[in-house]
Amino acid sequence: MKPIPISFLAGLCLLAFARPADARLWTLQNGQSLDAEFSECQGNMVILENAGGRRVGIPIATFSPADQNAICEQAAEAFALDAWRAADNLWTLSATVFMERGTRLGLEWVDENTTARSQHPCLRLDGRRVWELLVHFENDRAGHLIASLYNRGDSGRISLAEFKPLLNSIQEDLTRWAGSVPSPVRESRGPAQTRLFARAWVRQPHQAILQWSVSTDGTPEFIRLRLSPASGGGPGGTAAATTAILGSSTRPQAPMLTSMALRARVRSEPGGDLLIADVPMVDQGQKGYCAAAVTERVLRYFGRDFDQHQVAQMAGSTAEGGTSSEDLVTAASRIARNLDLNFRKLVYMDVAKYLELIENYNRAARRKKLPPFVHGQMIDVNSMYHEMDFATFREVRTARPTEIRRFFTNVQDYVRMGIPLIWGVELGLVAENPELPQTAGGHMRLIIGANPRTNEILYSDSWGSAHALKRMGLDDAWTITTGLYVMMPRNIR
Repeated sequence: MKPIPISFLAGLCLLAFARPADARLWTLQNGQSLDAEFSECQGNMVILENAGGRRVGIPIATFSPADQNAICEQAAEAFALDAWRAADNLWTLSATVFMERGTRLGLEWVDENTTARSQHPCLRLDGRRVWELLVHFENDRAGHLIASLYNRGDSGRISLAEFKPLLNSIQEDLTRWAGSVPSPVRESRGPAQTRLFARAWVRQPHQAILQWSVSTDGTPEFIRLRLSPASGGGPGGTAAATTAILGSSTRPQAPMLTSMALRARVRSEPGGDLLIADVPMVDQGQKGYCAAAVTERVLRYFGRDFDQHQVAQMAGSTAEGGTSSEDLVTAASRIARNLDLNFRKLVYMDVAKYLELIENYNRAARRKKLPPFVHGQMIDVNSMYHEMDFATFREVRTARPTEIRRFFTNVQDYVRMGIPLIWGVELGLVAENPELPQTAGGHMRLIIGANPRTNEILYSDSWGSAHALKRMGLDDAWTITTGLYVMMPRNIR
């Protein structure tokens, strides 16, 4: 990548670090290198200074893993969350002041004024890496922070033998911080008998709840720490921790949503847009958790407290391969059943439909003297989409107007009801704006609106605020569709 001049970075808050290390050769993931001294970090930017005194800013994510570690060693103090946990005024800071300070940690808005997130590789708590930091705001104040201390998607798989010492050491550090014995461990059951364990510590003005889960096959799934204001103004200690864990709920009962309440969330814009407002945003990051992330967004939209790591646990998602369509349907149906929601398949590409699509494409290809798509006993769907001539494939997909009308009618009907739709697509076939972190392959996103006047789909990807609202023409949208599903309260018809 091309280094960014320091002048572009003048608006960011500077952090003071120890004296810069001697000049060394820094390597970027694209193979480029730079001989320079480490100067400082400005949020997600690393400032280096070469022998001529020229300072350049480079995103930390573009450095090699080894160089990221070297940067984090030199920036350790500035990215330690211990100081934030020690702050007595953490819960009284306005959202604006909190984010001004949080920019130094790489915090960026995911949902404006609602949720901020950082995955800065230098984040640490008690000397231990924090894989993701989420801050949720309520009434212009931070309501709670969630620090991911381990999750299979970002951290990679570890054995149960590695997981147990990690969990024990985290609990020991929290006990030292609180200065008292924590609450007893509380176990709860999630959908499909997933097990979630929790333990609490209280040290005024904070309350810390540690949650962790291991799958039934013994696979460690996640460890996360939720920090929030302590209830009441009394002292901390074991009694307060026991009260905190008893008062917490890993599956809070959401208020019953009515058809009228959901329809009230739909905005009708002058230009013809029908748009569902206030659909929560989640940033799945670089891991292949798109299906898990959109499911979390829908569940949060309906007031259910369930995150992408729990969805991924049930669906068998991996950071590398994501979640297959079949696994998503199975897992989402199971989650819906346990959370009093219905799950409906509106469009689903099974084997028979893929075989029909291939047959229709090959017939059109022969007429154009193009090579047919040839497959064996197994159909590699990703290869199929990208080996076919796109113009011909698009003609075949859009040759049946009744299918397109049915697709668009379903979208409009559910949008008018205030129900977001889970949309399965194949990326890399049509232009996307802005560019996506994932350039090709299967993907899940949300449809949150439609425009009947312009024949457009309004959709959202789970990569933060820049991808919150986008639009695509109906023919392109139908061409790349691989599935369409809804998850909705059972009382809504």
